[in-house]
Amino acid sequence: MNKECFYAIDYLLALVIFCMTTSEFMVAGMMNELDLAFQVSVSSIGYLISAYAGAMVIGGPILTAILLRMRSKQALLFLMFVFLIGQLLGAIAWNYNIMMISRIITGIASAFGVAISFSATLVHSDSRGKAASIVLAGLMFATVLGLPITTVISQYFGWRISFGAVSVLVLVSGIMIQRLLPSSSNKEQLNWKDELLRFKNIHLWAAYVTSMFIIGGTFAAFSYFTPIFTNVTGFSSASTPSFPMILQKE
Repeated sequence: MNKECFYAIDYLLALVIFCMTTSEFMVAGMMNELDLAFQVSVSSIGYLISAYAGAMVIGGPILTAILLRMRSKQALLFLMFVFLIGQLLGAIAWNYNIMMISRIITGIASAFGVAISFSATLVHSDSRGKAASIVLAGLMFATVLGLPITTVISQYFGWRISFGAVSVLVLVSGIMIQRLLPSSSNKEQLNWKDELLRFKNIHLWAAYVTSMFIIGGTFAAFSYFTPIFTNVTGFSSASTPSFPMILQKE
């Protein structure tokens, strides 16, 4: 397989990250619709975003570490299947508790680590940084494009259709991965003792804390942009899909 094909596969992995990040933040664009549907407060809807992120932080690394004993392609497909189940559950959720379960499942199944690890195996060592950056571009485009698009779909066709649309995209991505991605013959050998010893590095924790405050501060307001703009500043609901793009530009 030539270099161009490898990078094409990286873009496919970026699509996977795009789907998962869109799923994480799509709730932010449909808070008003969801609080009416489930008859809960806006802050309770905000917890759906927190649940996804919390499940990703706590459950995601554990599940990913376990799956590293599998071949990368099979591990990625398994995580995408679990993610798809969670996303479909969200589309048919009949109450708030079911939606919360959906968010936890999708958060745990987010396959960022596996996707980036897979991309690194596709190219030469001196190109791994570029490959990882291509995959992570899916995260940026999810907030700039994925969130506004799912918000528009929610406003005109309903929030269930919006969840369903992401589910379809995940399914299509999974089929493409099954057909196009090469099967790796190598399995990761994880040494838990060595991995845990890395947490003694104080500089690593400093980076964690810095990232936590920067990302947390940014998305604390970003997650509530819809109720802030519609209920506080008086903008119409139809104008809210454009705000994520403006905020990202700024």
